Amino acid sequence: MYAERLVELAVALGFDGWLLNMEVSLDVGEIPNLIEFISHLTKRMHSSVPGSLVI
Repeated sequence: MYAERLVELAVALGFDGWLLNMEVSLDVGEIPNLIEFISHLTKRMHSSVPGSLVI
């Protein structure tokens, strides 16, 4: 749901992508969820905004 809203914002406001700054401590069990979220966000951005970046 959050990735979808970020893509909608990027399209509506003309963003070229997102810079994700992760300055938090994560438990090892949370890392797969983070990887899945970033992967999903990247795929959706690329399909909605060609040439976009998720860094």
